[in-house]
Amino acid sequence: MIKHMPYTALTLGDAEFTDGIDGLVPFLRAIGEIFVCTNIDFSGVANVTLQEELRRLCPRHRIVSYDSLLGPRHVCLLGYTTPLTQKLMFDKWAHFENEEEALTREIKQLRVARPEVKIFVALGHSGYERDKQIAHRVPSLDVIIGGHSHTLLWPNIRNRQVAGVPDDPHDQQFAKDVYPTTVIQPSGRVVLIAQMYKHGKYLGVLNVTFNADDEVTDFYTGPVLLTDEMSADAETENSLDKYRQEMRRRQQQVIGSTRVELVGSVQECTYTECNLGNLMTDAMLWHVRHYGTGMPHTLAAVVNAGAIKRGIKPGKFKMADITASLPYPDTLNIVKVRGSTVRKMLEHSLDENKEGIFLQISGMRVRYNMTKPLGERVVSVRILCQTCVTPEYEPLNDTTIYHIAMFTFLAVGNDGFTMLKQEMLSSQQRHDVSLDIVLTYVRRFSPLHPYLDGRIDIVTEPVLNNTATQQYSSRTMWVVAVAAGGAVLSAMLLV
Repeated sequence: MIKHMPYTALTLGDAEFTDGIDGLVPFLRAIGEIFVCTNIDFSGVANVTLQEELRRLCPRHRIVSYDSLLGPRHVCLLGYTTPLTQKLMFDKWAHFENEEEALTREIKQLRVARPEVKIFVALGHSGYERDKQIAHRVPSLDVIIGGHSHTLLWPNIRNRQVAGVPDDPHDQQFAKDVYPTTVIQPSGRVVLIAQMYKHGKYLGVLNVTFNADDEVTDFYTGPVLLTDEMSADAETENSLDKYRQEMRRRQQQVIGSTRVELVGSVQECTYTECNLGNLMTDAMLWHVRHYGTGMPHTLAAVVNAGAIKRGIKPGKFKMADITASLPYPDTLNIVKVRGSTVRKMLEHSLDENKEGIFLQISGMRVRYNMTKPLGERVVSVRILCQTCVTPEYEPLNDTTIYHIAMFTFLAVGNDGFTMLKQEMLSSQQRHDVSLDIVLTYVRRFSPLHPYLDGRIDIVTEPVLNNTATQQYSSRTMWVVAVAAGGAVLSAMLLV
């Protein structure tokens, strides 16, 4: 679909590297020579011919020229990708340089080699906060068109320092800053930053005025809310039709069966063990052990409850049921961390102020006490023994290094799991996609019968009233009732 868009230039995001070099190269070839990769070094590619092709398909800069009222103008287009992508790559065939250093060096060289080029525009995929730092530190930069953080910026004709109200008022809560954001460098040079949210909801429009010295003097904007009321492009619609037909056919394929209801949703998999969460994490661990040739010994797997959308009824189910249940495809990572980081990760997942972050687990046994304050709720963690001949669980050791399977969403620190990004010793990114992992497991083990085995044990605060006291855990329920005559009747129910 990118080929239907009249782009002059694009840069790469971290997602373009999830399928490795075998996925990136065909993608670049299909789109054509419009990419720019200022801070990506492809010298790690063993095949010299392929290395040269990558440099041609995604060079460090591109220069475009146009005529203006002041004569010919020449614009240098640069591109940068977050260096955090490096941690997520399974093979280290590409190196990601510090953005400021790469941009500064490239601009400095161009100002000598091509003195007629005086306007520098960077396409970035490092996030809004990094964009502001880069805008402040890179001399001669004029405009940054950013991405990665999905930040919504909105213009305000009355006050260019405060975000205005988006065309969709429901997005007001997400409007972080004014569009474009203006950064003043120590030299006094003005740098503009633009970013336009996510999922193609808005089309960003930025018109910039430069003076005779090619410096930003003014701008005007008009972001557009894209709605269903707009006419569809006929050529693009025709291209999509063949994919829609094939997708409908695949969605109706029966891919497995289950003897029990697969219980799963954000609510049903939060602060409790759910069998769809067990199924998904068990599938991740099984997949790594059976298809992870050359991978380190992985002991456990985790997935956030927000990745599970809804359950599946007993009986045969179709591809459509799986995609509706697990609608967010993501790539698998094997993260190398110390036990102390695992403990912080589990503790963070209990934050009631953040929906969907509770972790479903495999390869661990965890006990939580919800009567404690956040930060002290992890009572005990037992993890599969690394050296035992037969599977056994042993206490988590804060200084021991473990390999944990998780998807990229968590590995890069989303949903507040910053301890993973900050404290991980390494992360090896697989090319395996979450949906494919579950499908392989389902086809191998159908009919399914996942059950609750007590891997997550929740202790909650006792509920008190005039007639009864109840204390809950995932294994035992005590019911105490006060009889009219004052005698106490008690029973222990195993659940």
